[in-house]
Amino acid sequence: MPAKRIVSAAMALLLAVSFAAPSGARALSADGFEYTVTGSAATVTGCTSTCPTTLVIPATLGGYSVTTIGTQAFFGKGLTSVTIPNSVTTIGPGAFYLNAFTTVTIPDSVTTIGDDAFHDGALTTVTIGNSVTSIGDQAFYNNSIATLTIPSTVTAIAFEAFAYNALTVVTFLGNAPSEGVDVFRENPSLTHVNRQFSATGWAETWSGVSVVTLAALPPTNRDGSFWMITLVILAGLTAAASIGLRVRGAKRA
Repeated sequence: MPAKRIVSAAMALLLAVSFAAPSGARALSADGFEYTVTGSAATVTGCTSTCPTTLVIPATLGGYSVTTIGTQAFFGKGLTSVTIPNSVTTIGPGAFYLNAFTTVTIPDSVTTIGDDAFHDGALTTVTIGNSVTSIGDQAFYNNSIATLTIPSTVTAIAFEAFAYNALTVVTFLGNAPSEGVDVFRENPSLTHVNRQFSATGWAETWSGVSVVTLAALPPTNRDGSFWMITLVILAGLTAAASIGLRVRGAKRA
Protein backbone atom coordinates (compact mmCIF):
# COMPACT_ATOMS: atom_id res chain seq x y z
CA MET A 1 0.00 0.00 0.00
CA PRO A 2 1.48 3.41 -0.96
CA ALA A 3 2.57 5.59 1.96
CA LYS A 4 -0.08 8.20 1.24
CA ARG A 5 -2.83 5.54 1.37
CA ILE A 6 -1.47 4.25 4.70
CA VAL A 7 -1.55 7.75 6.12
CA SER A 8 -5.05 8.32 4.72
CA ALA A 9 -6.32 5.06 6.18
CA ALA A 10 -4.81 5.89 9.57
CA MET A 11 -6.44 9.32 9.55
CA ALA A 12 -9.75 7.73 8.57
CA LEU A 13 -9.59 5.32 11.48
CA LEU A 14 -8.97 8.21 13.85
CA LEU A 15 -12.00 9.99 12.42
CA ALA A 16 -14.25 6.92 12.47
CA VAL A 17 -15.88 7.56 15.81
CA SER A 18 -19.51 7.51 16.80
CA PHE A 19 -21.37 10.65 15.80
CA ALA A 20 -24.34 11.47 18.02
CA ALA A 21 -27.57 12.39 16.30
CA PRO A 22 -28.19 16.13 16.29
CA SER A 23 -30.32 17.54 19.06
CA GLY A 24 -33.96 16.90 18.26
CA ALA A 25 -33.19 14.18 15.67
CA ARG A 26 -34.72 10.70 15.91
CA ALA A 27 -32.69 7.63 14.93
CA LEU A 28 -34.80 5.38 12.67
CA SER A 29 -34.50 2.67 10.03
CA ALA A 30 -36.38 1.74 6.87
CA ASP A 31 -35.79 -0.04 3.57
CA GLY A 32 -32.36 -1.29 4.66
CA PHE A 33 -31.08 2.16 5.71
CA GLU A 34 -30.52 3.92 8.99
CA TYR A 35 -31.44 7.57 9.17
CA THR A 36 -32.29 10.45 11.45
CA VAL A 37 -35.07 12.96 11.10
CA THR A 38 -34.90 16.64 11.91
CA GLY A 39 -38.07 18.55 11.19
CA SER A 40 -39.34 17.14 7.90
CA ALA A 41 -35.94 16.12 6.46
CA ALA A 42 -34.01 12.87 6.71
CA THR A 43 -30.26 12.32 6.95
CA VAL A 44 -29.21 8.86 5.82
CA THR A 45 -26.52 7.59 8.20
CA GLY A 46 -25.79 4.11 6.85
CA CYS A 47 -27.20 0.66 6.15
CA THR A 48 -29.05 -1.40 8.73
CA SER A 49 -26.75 -4.35 7.98
CA THR A 50 -24.29 -4.99 5.14
CA CYS A 51 -24.65 -2.43 2.38
CA PRO A 52 -25.20 -3.78 -1.14
CA THR A 53 -22.16 -3.08 -3.30
CA THR A 54 -24.47 -1.49 -5.86
CA LEU A 55 -26.00 1.18 -3.68
CA VAL A 56 -29.14 3.12 -4.58
CA ILE A 57 -29.99 5.72 -1.97
CA PRO A 58 -33.74 6.38 -1.85
CA ALA A 59 -35.22 9.86 -2.18
CA THR A 60 -37.47 9.23 0.82
CA LEU A 61 -37.19 7.19 3.99
CA GLY A 62 -40.21 6.66 6.20
CA GLY A 63 -42.03 9.35 4.25
CA TYR A 64 -39.28 11.95 4.86
CA SER A 65 -37.26 13.50 2.06
CA VAL A 66 -33.61 12.44 2.16
CA THR A 67 -31.73 15.75 2.00
CA THR A 68 -28.38 14.83 3.55
CA ILE A 69 -25.93 11.96 3.32
CA GLY A 70 -24.48 11.93 6.80
CA THR A 71 -20.91 12.05 8.08
CA GLN A 72 -19.10 8.82 7.11
CA ALA A 73 -22.44 7.22 6.28
CA PHE A 74 -20.91 4.80 3.77
CA PHE A 75 -17.29 4.84 4.89
CA GLY A 76 -15.33 1.82 3.63
CA LYS A 77 -18.33 -0.19 2.44
CA GLY A 78 -16.72 -1.58 -0.73
CA LEU A 79 -19.32 0.09 -2.94
CA THR A 80 -18.89 -0.55 -6.67
CA SER A 81 -21.60 1.91 -7.74
CA VAL A 82 -23.74 4.54 -6.09
CA THR A 83 -26.85 6.45 -7.10
CA ILE A 84 -27.55 9.70 -5.26
CA PRO A 85 -31.16 10.93 -5.47
CA ASN A 86 -32.19 14.40 -6.61
CA SER A 87 -33.53 15.13 -3.12
CA VAL A 88 -30.03 15.38 -1.61
CA THR A 89 -28.62 18.86 -0.99
CA THR A 90 -25.63 18.00 1.20
CA ILE A 91 -23.03 15.25 0.97
CA GLY A 92 -21.46 15.14 4.40
CA PRO A 93 -17.82 14.76 5.46
CA GLY A 94 -16.37 11.36 4.61
CA ALA A 95 -19.73 10.17 3.29
CA PHE A 96 -18.20 7.84 0.67
CA TYR A 97 -14.64 7.67 1.99
CA LEU A 98 -12.70 4.56 0.87
CA ASN A 99 -14.93 2.86 -1.72
CA ALA A 100 -14.51 1.22 -5.13
CA PHE A 101 -16.99 2.85 -7.51
CA THR A 102 -15.40 4.39 -10.62
CA THR A 103 -18.08 6.90 -11.64
CA VAL A 104 -20.39 9.20 -9.75
CA THR A 105 -22.96 11.80 -10.75
CA ILE A 106 -23.57 14.56 -8.23
CA PRO A 107 -27.19 15.60 -8.91
CA ASP A 108 -28.18 19.20 -9.55
CA SER A 109 -29.89 19.33 -6.16
CA VAL A 110 -26.60 19.13 -4.26
CA THR A 111 -25.09 22.41 -3.05
CA THR A 112 -22.35 21.20 -0.69
CA ILE A 113 -19.75 18.43 -0.99
CA GLY A 114 -18.13 17.99 2.41
CA ASP A 115 -14.53 17.38 3.45
CA ASP A 116 -13.20 13.94 2.43
CA ALA A 117 -16.55 13.03 0.87
CA PHE A 118 -15.00 10.81 -1.83
CA HIS A 119 -11.50 10.53 -0.35
CA ASP A 120 -9.44 7.43 -1.21
CA GLY A 121 -11.62 5.97 -3.96
CA ALA A 122 -11.40 4.54 -7.47
CA LEU A 123 -13.14 7.37 -9.31
CA THR A 124 -12.20 7.97 -12.93
CA THR A 125 -15.24 10.06 -13.92
CA VAL A 126 -17.10 12.66 -11.86
CA THR A 127 -20.06 14.77 -12.99
CA ILE A 128 -20.58 17.72 -10.66
CA GLY A 129 -24.13 19.07 -10.60
CA ASN A 130 -25.05 22.61 -11.54
CA SER A 131 -26.00 23.73 -8.02
CA VAL A 132 -22.81 22.82 -6.16
CA THR A 133 -21.33 25.91 -4.51
CA SER A 134 -18.57 24.47 -2.33
CA ILE A 135 -16.20 21.50 -2.46
CA GLY A 136 -14.50 20.66 0.83
CA ASP A 137 -10.98 19.77 1.92
CA GLN A 138 -9.65 16.66 0.15
CA ALA A 139 -13.14 15.89 -1.11
CA PHE A 140 -11.85 13.86 -4.09
CA TYR A 141 -8.33 13.24 -2.80
CA ASN A 142 -6.53 10.13 -4.09
CA ASN A 143 -8.72 8.90 -6.95
CA SER A 144 -8.02 8.48 -10.69
CA ILE A 145 -10.06 11.31 -12.19
CA ALA A 146 -8.78 12.26 -15.65
CA THR A 147 -10.98 15.13 -16.81
CA LEU A 148 -13.01 17.56 -14.75
CA THR A 149 -15.58 20.29 -15.40
CA ILE A 150 -16.31 22.75 -12.61
CA PRO A 151 -19.79 24.33 -12.92
CA SER A 152 -20.26 28.09 -12.82
CA THR A 153 -22.11 27.76 -9.49
CA VAL A 154 -18.99 26.71 -7.58
CA THR A 155 -17.68 29.59 -5.44
CA ALA A 156 -15.19 27.76 -3.21
CA ILE A 157 -12.85 24.80 -3.60
CA ALA A 158 -10.86 23.87 -0.52
CA PHE A 159 -7.47 22.38 0.40
CA GLU A 160 -6.26 19.52 -1.84
CA ALA A 161 -9.80 18.87 -3.06
CA PHE A 162 -8.55 17.07 -6.20
CA ALA A 163 -5.02 16.18 -5.12
CA TYR A 164 -3.51 12.84 -6.16
CA ASN A 165 -5.57 12.13 -9.26
CA ALA A 166 -4.80 11.60 -12.96
CA LEU A 167 -6.05 14.95 -14.23
CA THR A 168 -5.12 16.10 -17.72
CA VAL A 169 -7.96 18.56 -18.44
CA VAL A 170 -9.77 20.85 -16.00
CA THR A 171 -12.32 23.38 -17.27
CA PHE A 172 -14.01 26.04 -15.16
CA LEU A 173 -17.35 27.25 -16.53
CA GLY A 174 -17.70 30.35 -14.38
CA ASN A 175 -15.89 33.03 -12.44
CA ALA A 176 -12.85 32.14 -10.38
CA PRO A 177 -13.83 30.35 -7.14
CA SER A 178 -12.00 31.07 -3.92
CA GLU A 179 -9.05 28.73 -3.98
CA GLY A 180 -7.72 26.37 -1.37
CA VAL A 181 -4.04 25.47 -1.12
CA ASP A 182 -2.74 22.78 -3.50
CA VAL A 183 -6.17 21.98 -4.93
CA PHE A 184 -4.55 19.97 -7.77
CA ARG A 185 -1.44 18.74 -5.99
CA GLU A 186 0.20 15.62 -7.50
CA ASN A 187 -1.52 15.68 -10.87
CA PRO A 188 1.69 15.62 -12.94
CA SER A 189 -0.05 15.67 -16.34
CA LEU A 190 -2.10 18.77 -15.54
CA THR A 191 -0.20 21.69 -17.11
CA HIS A 192 -2.99 24.29 -16.87
CA VAL A 193 -6.67 24.84 -16.18
CA ASN A 194 -9.12 26.33 -18.68
CA ARG A 195 -11.41 29.25 -17.99
CA GLN A 196 -14.11 30.93 -20.05
CA PHE A 197 -13.32 34.12 -21.98
CA SER A 198 -16.11 36.13 -20.32
CA ALA A 199 -15.46 34.90 -16.76
CA THR A 200 -14.04 37.24 -14.12
CA GLY A 201 -11.70 37.06 -11.14
CA TRP A 202 -9.02 35.00 -12.83
CA ALA A 203 -5.28 35.61 -12.58
CA GLU A 204 -2.42 33.97 -14.47
CA THR A 205 -2.48 31.06 -12.05
CA TRP A 206 -5.10 29.40 -9.85
CA SER A 207 -3.98 27.40 -6.82
CA GLY A 208 -0.50 27.31 -8.33
CA VAL A 209 -1.61 26.05 -11.79
CA SER A 210 -1.41 28.15 -14.96
CA VAL A 211 -4.71 29.47 -16.32
CA VAL A 212 -5.52 29.42 -20.03
CA THR A 213 -8.38 31.51 -21.42
CA LEU A 214 -10.59 29.73 -23.92
CA ALA A 215 -11.31 31.59 -27.16
CA ALA A 216 -14.41 33.78 -27.24
CA LEU A 217 -17.27 32.57 -29.40
CA PRO A 218 -18.60 34.90 -32.11
CA PRO A 219 -21.63 36.95 -31.00
CA THR A 220 -25.00 35.35 -31.55
CA ASN A 221 -28.62 36.31 -31.04
CA ARG A 222 -30.40 34.53 -28.20
CA ASP A 223 -32.55 32.59 -30.64
CA GLY A 224 -29.44 31.37 -32.48
CA SER A 225 -30.37 33.27 -35.65
CA PHE A 226 -26.77 34.39 -36.20
CA TRP A 227 -25.72 30.81 -36.61
CA MET A 228 -28.79 29.91 -38.67
CA ILE A 229 -28.09 32.75 -41.14
CA THR A 230 -24.43 31.80 -41.29
CA LEU A 231 -25.27 28.18 -42.04
CA VAL A 232 -27.73 29.21 -44.74
CA ILE A 233 -25.12 31.43 -46.40
CA LEU A 234 -22.50 28.71 -46.23
CA ALA A 235 -24.93 26.17 -47.63
CA GLY A 236 -25.80 28.56 -50.47
CA LEU A 237 -22.17 29.18 -51.31
CA THR A 238 -21.46 25.45 -51.28
CA ALA A 239 -24.43 24.76 -53.58
CA ALA A 240 -23.38 27.55 -55.97
CA ALA A 241 -19.83 26.22 -56.14
CA SER A 242 -21.14 22.74 -56.84
CA ILE A 243 -23.38 23.99 -59.68
CA GLY A 244 -20.47 25.97 -61.15
CA LEU A 245 -18.27 22.93 -61.20
CA ARG A 246 -20.95 20.85 -62.93
CA VAL A 247 -21.51 23.55 -65.56
CA ARG A 248 -17.82 23.87 -66.30
CA GLY A 249 -17.54 20.12 -66.51
CA ALA A 250 -20.45 19.99 -69.03
CA LYS A 251 -18.85 22.62 -71.25
CA ARG A 252 -15.58 20.66 -71.41
CA ALA A 253 -17.53 17.58 -72.50
